[in-house]
Amino acid sequence: RSVGQHWTERARLAYAPGTALLFLGITLAAVLGVVGETIIQPLARNPVLGAVGFLTNSIIAWAGVLVVRYLWLRELWGPRVTIRSWLAGVLVIVFAMFPGFFVTIVLAFAMPDTPNAQAVFIFCAAVLALVFCALGGELRLLGWIGILKPAPSALTAMVHRLAELMKVKGKVRVFVLEWAMVNGLAWQRNRAVGFTRPLLEIMTEKEVRAVAAHELAHLLEPPWARRIRTAHLFAYLPLVPLAKYGGSPGALAAFCLLVTFVLGYIRFTHRFERRADRGESDAIADPGAYAMSMTVLHQANSTPAVMPGKQSHPHLYDRLLAGGIQPDFPRPRAPSRAKPMLAALTMTFTVLLLLLAMFAGIMVSLHLLGYEVRLEAGEQKRESLSQ
Repeated sequence: RSVGQHWTERARLAYAPGTALLFLGITLAAVLGVVGETIIQPLARNPVLGAVGFLTNSIIAWAGVLVVRYLWLRELWGPRVTIRSWLAGVLVIVFAMFPGFFVTIVLAFAMPDTPNAQAVFIFCAAVLALVFCALGGELRLLGWIGILKPAPSALTAMVHRLAELMKVKGKVRVFVLEWAMVNGLAWQRNRAVGFTRPLLEIMTEKEVRAVAAHELAHLLEPPWARRIRTAHLFAYLPLVPLAKYGGSPGALAAFCLLVTFVLGYIRFTHRFERRADRGESDAIADPGAYAMSMTVLHQANSTPAVMPGKQSHPHLYDRLLAGGIQPDFPRPRAPSRAKPMLAALTMTFTVLLLLLAMFAGIMVSLHLLGYEVRLEAGEQKRESLSQ
């Protein structure tokens, strides 16, 4: 359907399958993890081995979805997607963009079912991991494994001149990321900005300067905004013990707080993305470069010009209008918000049905071979019958 279409329509059509894969990684990993725990724990009579079964199945499911995601991005973005750049992107997202979510997910799996000294130790370890990130540890980690590298001197000099023009206080560190996505990043707490290598390869010098101005504008955020970003890094950790040890009321409260934190932070980041757009526009005083940098970034990443619902970043179409630029294409329709989730749930349900059918087939086969399989109080017993 997208052959011969304008890039905005191709991006709109690509949104659903790409997002469905992300949802599928969550739903399929959760379902297969529960299946693994349900089968292994009664056989082993050991809750620890049950948890191992959950983690093993979840990791296998997530790895399978990630492989499909890699093939999808390779088809979408072309040869710039390699195994190395794709894995680097996964690590950048986990450690440099959403470390709070990642550590919280690990904590949810690692904490025991009952509150004890081990639970306290694991929770404190999670807090220390995020303290490491809050102090810039994620940048050091990405540097150690070769994903984050110091920028070339010419790029660093350009960013420093622009930072001086924009009155950014302190020395700004400039990095290049080995990541297939065309993107620029700002680390407000660490006074640093980064550019992915594909961005530097496909954008002109003026367009790179426009992106740099946008990222530097994030470093001009007031201290209270940086404190909110730091608080958000730790905000999800207390929800894990609340959900695990608070019973049904605790789980409900944790879910409500989770939704509140996510939606509130989206509104917060949306506000400061618009503020950074204004700072970029004022600094470079070149509407053409601003428009082209935003358009090239979205086109290269196959990101829709109008996203479903309110996102952390404003829609490209609205950003161009706010910058006094009339886009050279009509306002596109937003992709469906429901289709990706429905597709992921349908696929997960199909896999679950296939597993149940396989399990039923195994039981029938054992019965035909002269074995009796009984499930009693969650414990599976198999007794050999005389033949």
